[in-house]
Amino acid sequence: MASALLFGCSEQRDRQSEPKPGTLLADEPFSLVGDSGAFDDKAEAHYVRYESTSGIDGAAVAVSGMVLVPKGRPQPPDGYRLVSYGHGAVGFDKSCGPTATKSLGPSDAPRVAKLLAAGYVVAVADYQGLGAGSAGQKNGAHPFREPRTTGYNLVDAARAAKALLAKLGKAFSGKWAAYGESQGGEAAWAAGNLAAGYGSGPDRDGLALVGVAAEKPPTDFAWLVDGAAAGTLSKADQLSYLRLLKGLQAAHPELSFAEYVRGPLAEQASQDAVFGCFAQGWDKVAAVAARLSPADTKPTRQQADQLRAWLRGWTLPAAGERGPSVPYFVAASLQDEVVPVGTVRAAVLHEQQRGTAVHAVITAGGKHGEFDDSDEAVAWVGDRFAGRPAPDDY
Repeated sequence: MASALLFGCSEQRDRQSEPKPGTLLADEPFSLVGDSGAFDDKAEAHYVRYESTSGIDGAAVAVSGMVLVPKGRPQPPDGYRLVSYGHGAVGFDKSCGPTATKSLGPSDAPRVAKLLAAGYVVAVADYQGLGAGSAGQKNGAHPFREPRTTGYNLVDAARAAKALLAKLGKAFSGKWAAYGESQGGEAAWAAGNLAAGYGSGPDRDGLALVGVAAEKPPTDFAWLVDGAAAGTLSKADQLSYLRLLKGLQAAHPELSFAEYVRGPLAEQASQDAVFGCFAQGWDKVAAVAARLSPADTKPTRQQADQLRAWLRGWTLPAAGERGPSVPYFVAASLQDEVVPVGTVRAAVLHEQQRGTAVHAVITAGGKHGEFDDSDEAVAWVGDRFAGRPAPDDY
């Protein structure tokens, strides 16, 4: 009930004095750097700042991102198709977001390149609390692992991209898809759950969601609490547990690390290392992990119960008796050490029980950072844009 009330508050609040979700607030030409600089030859890039919604308290919040328009090919006769893409986890600080680093990570860049090669406009949200546009955000911290916020951010990125295309004089087909990997898979899944009932509705905004593709999506985090309570988490899982606490703290400021962690994790220097941008400082993070013992993350029974209660609203699929009217593609690996395959399977079955058509691919695809089913995901997205029947075969 609490999650439903939290979820609905964004619809009930008075936004008459605020721009509606998805409003394009600012845009300017944008260039990527480093290895991502190669996108300058493939796409016309734009920085965007747009209105979105916090999934924690329903407050309006401005979020930044980028929109990439394919170069070197004619505009489709009926207008561009759009993919709102969710990037993988990058960290907690605003400097970690893609528009701040001006780059896409090694897992995201190849996937975005495939979308551009297919002729799609790609919108990439930074997520609330991350990126160049996060300075001055009323809501502050990035609510890591809270899916509604990132889901709203992806829906509104699509709306902002639609507005940008109109401003640029480019035709839009009205069709869009949500796609992401890792944290972005979680965001895409949530976007599909949320889109139809959020704001003024995607169809009424001239946006028709055709499908959702999620690779290795985190869907449930209670297993981290269970493992911490039992003292069975691996050292890497203990770091994931600390990061989960950091995300929960954004929603529940009363959560004190001093009460939940001990040993190295109670040290500010260790927390700075673990919460830093994930693409940097791996040696410092490894040094912290090497010093951990199970007691460092073991909650009391009361603390574990509190964490589980807070996390109930963070599970996917999002609360609701009926599933979304669009199909889903979900891919996961049996060897994934970050996202247990059992949690993905449970979410898929739950989504199907709600009436959602799901094509799930569970394979021996290697560890979390190795798994890549983007070729099949992008092909599946293409079939949805083409209007072909969606498989429901898990």
